Amino acid sequence: MEVPHVIVFPLPIQGNTTAMLGLSELFTTAGLRVTFITTEHNLRKLPTSSAGYMSFRAVPDGLPDGHDRSGRHIGALVESLRVHATPVLREMLMGSCGGDDEGSSPPPVTCVVADGIMSFLIDLAEELVIPVFCFRAISACCLWSFLCLPRLIEDGVLPFHDETDMDERIQSVPGMEGFLRRRDLPSFCRTKELAHPTFQLHLIETQAAIRCSGLILNTLDPLESTVISHIRSQIPTSTQSVRSTPPPSSPNQRAWAACATWTARAWSGSTLSHPNPSSTSASQA
Repeated sequence: MEVPHVIVFPLPIQGNTTAMLGLSELFTTAGLRVTFITTEHNLRKLPTSSAGYMSFRAVPDGLPDGHDRSGRHIGALVESLRVHATPVLREMLMGSCGGDDEGSSPPPVTCVVADGIMSFLIDLAEELVIPVFCFRAISACCLWSFLCLPRLIEDGVLPFHDETDMDERIQSVPGMEGFLRRRDLPSFCRTKELAHPTFQLHLIETQAAIRCSGLILNTLDPLESTVISHIRSQIPTSTQSVRSTPPPSSPNQRAWAACATWTARAWSGSTLSHPNPSSTSASQA
């Protein structure tokens, strides 16, 4: 039986990369082969090498060396990746990311696990008929507030005004009515212009997750069960919660193994070499 081959591509900033490296490591522990994609800029700084079931590949981000690549300029980073990384990534996926350090041919791509803030990866995976799962490094509560942005706008909570009471409880995010205040919303929600690029980025990219084959949340069900149930009700795909950095030999290893098994099982047989559009119903978590 061929080993499932998962492509993992995080937003190339520290928090997202760390979380998805942890996810990748546990995928390999469960017997999946992983190709971890990062930028040329980041790969030069990482002591990485291809070994076992984990290999690393780089794509250009199109930014000059001195450019600030932190989350403060996330919009410019995502847009530059969309323009400059997509052609290279397309070639990688069509060639299953090339051979390993020993020159052996990799198995076909089973699926892509993409950072949920980069919907151009969903576009590319759909183009190549590859299943794509979205991973969010943020908490489920944070993601749920992002998903509720259209409702917050409709209910007049957003945009804020000069006289806005920042301690007022928000009633437009189900499951969080008892404690969520205006000041608790992400900083980009404080813009007075809903057309602001950063606000639009999070609004559009978060809603794009509805198109993915499955959603992986960086949390545990007992920790955010109420919010996770609301997310599952809005996103009509499979949703799996999993902690991104489990300690060695912890009971949470079982959750990681379950997530890896679920990811592989959900799209078993749907590979780039043998696209099968009819087998596109992900198993329920």
